[in-house]
Amino acid sequence: MDYRLSPMVGPALALVAGAGLALSLDSLSIYLLAALWGLGVATRRRWGLVLACTALGSLVGTVAGADSHRGQSTLIQGQAVTATVRVGDHWRREESGWRVPVVIDHLFRRHRPLRGPANALLTLPGAEPPPDYGSQLRVRGLLVRGAGFANGTPPEPGRWRIHLASRALLQVERPGSRLHVASTRLRRRAEDLLSAAGTSPGPRLARALLLGDSSQIEPASLLALRRSGLAHLLAVSGLHVGLVAGLALLVGRRLPVATPLRNRLAVVLAVASIGLYLLLVGPRPSALRAAVMACIALAALVGERRNCSLNHLAWAVVVLVLLRPGVVGD
Repeated sequence: MDYRLSPMVGPALALVAGAGLALSLDSLSIYLLAALWGLGVATRRRWGLVLACTALGSLVGTVAGADSHRGQSTLIQGQAVTATVRVGDHWRREESGWRVPVVIDHLFRRHRPLRGPANALLTLPGAEPPPDYGSQLRVRGLLVRGAGFANGTPPEPGRWRIHLASRALLQVERPGSRLHVASTRLRRRAEDLLSAAGTSPGPRLARALLLGDSSQIEPASLLALRRSGLAHLLAVSGLHVGLVAGLALLVGRRLPVATPLRNRLAVVLAVASIGLYLLLVGPRPSALRAAVMACIALAALVGERRNCSLNHLAWAVVVLVLLRPGVVGD
């Protein structure tokens, strides 16, 4: 592979290294990082670009508080906490209620602030619809952490969870934005349509393939998919985004207009379809990575530029780290 066709690989790696540095250290001086970034930009040399990207990664990681491993020694398994969290994805059904990834803004125990993880899972009992995606919540529950998975050496513990025993322990402080509300409505509409199709294995599998929600698939079927190497089909990623973009391109190429305009309309339709699919499945890192790569590839197609998947991946890494620095530790 000719790495001259992928000039973004170096800056992307430097950005990841800088964000990883912010994840691992207790504190970094924002002023020092800003000065290093300015020095790197001013040099206008290759090493200066690497320095600037490393400083930028550390800067966004520090400002965003992307420190999922920082201060976890202060947390105790099973302790009661109060937290202000933001719903970071669509809710998933469980046997006893709902589960969703959340971003922790503030964590308290008996009105004393705790230095804890930046992300956790929130579990909520009951069958009633939970608060919309994107909402800011104030919750009171137990902070627990499951065991990791391994066959040999004991692994690191799993993700932290905030378990609520009752809906009365949850208060919506601020609803999500209009984009979040639209995403929630689209998701619930799709779930209702799939539920109306029945509870046979077919609709359940369609739900997992379309939405990435495998909670309704039987454990034996999940085990069979893992053993056959097909479990990755249930995780929303590049395959799903590629199918959506490909179908949109096929539809766009059949529009009854002149060829140059038809090609551009097909690309616009593909980009719009990718955005609509992201609204449906939520901002998962794998889906965002695939969406950025697909949009760059489509832009190169319109501009008649040569496509390089490695360079597209590097651009996707840059976009993800700048938007969500904590993805480096995921």
